[in-house]
Amino acid sequence: MWSHYAGNGHRLAFVHAGTLDDAGRIEPDIHIYTSTKVPWFVLPSEKPAVPEYYRESDVMTLENRARMAALRS
Repeated sequence: MWSHYAGNGHRLAFVHAGTLDDAGRIEPDIHIYTSTKVPWFVLPSEKPAVPEYYRESDVMTLENRARMAALRS
């Protein structure tokens, strides 16, 4: 399963890690939309978490932001 976020069109798809056959092999960089998580799920404290989405300038490295800008152009 994947998502296409607003502003990116279909040039970029985000894969939902939990839908992979071996989801334990990867880790998220950040937890988003945590305002709707179930109360019993405890997020690990070593990864950033935000209630909704995030500002890319607050979270992404310059390299990642440049890659996103290239995809959007």
